[in-house]
Amino acid sequence: MSNWQNFDLKIDNNLLNDIANASANNGEFEELPLGRYEVKINSLELTQSKKGDPMTKTIFEVVQGQYKGRYIFKNSVVYKGDRNDAWRLKQEIDFINSLQPSNQVNFYSFSDFEKQVSNAFSDVNSRKLEYLIEIKEKNNFRTYSVVEVYRPRGDDTPF
Repeated sequence: MSNWQNFDLKIDNNLLNDIANASANNGEFEELPLGRYEVKINSLELTQSKKGDPMTKTIFEVVQGQYKGRYIFKNSVVYKGDRNDAWRLKQEIDFINSLQPSNQVNFYSFSDFEKQVSNAFSDVNSRKLEYLIEIKEKNNFRTYSVVEVYRPRGDDTPF
């Protein structure tokens, strides 16, 4: 069996439907409705926005319910060189720490922050944590909060 056949076995109707919807919507995915979703984290990184500003990028995958298999994208610019930078960084640090990494994330420099974000993702990913997140809207912006943290079903290892 080729490597591609292995991937073929993983294709489900959610992916096929998403492709069809993307084609129908000129390649743009419809955002999930506001609400609560049980998710796992597929990636978390410090990167740059199109304008070059430092930004965290988080990709969640819905693991239960009607939207199982769909993705939620959370992009947060954390620094623009203005008076709101401390607030933006604090908001994102609090969000990352709500994911319950073994070591709390802090900010000392962007180089260090990038390492801490990467380590936080590696940690929560290796522990296979899942989350109940809530998506709300405030001032025409989506907000994301962690409501609950779960261990994979059947895993009784303490956090």
